[in-house]
Amino acid sequence: MYNVKETAVEVFDDGIVDILKEVSEKKISICNRYVIDRIKRCKGKEEIMIHWRHITKRAASMEKGTLLKIKNFFD
Repeated sequence: MYNVKETAVEVFDDGIVDILKEVSEKKISICNRYVIDRIKRCKGKEEIMIHWRHITKRAASMEKGTLLKIKNFFD
């Protein structure tokens, strides 16, 4: 299991807080840096899967790989 905060900060350069806030408010599902693959609800909890999109040529190869899995982040 990832350390959500440390991993997110490392990956998104402190932008993860805004991303997760927008996700939790269901305002966005996609942007140029990431794509929300799915939001699954289970007993009032949510599981979010975030994937890379094409950011740079180097990152493009990671597009279909799981970037970060956040379980039960929103209680």
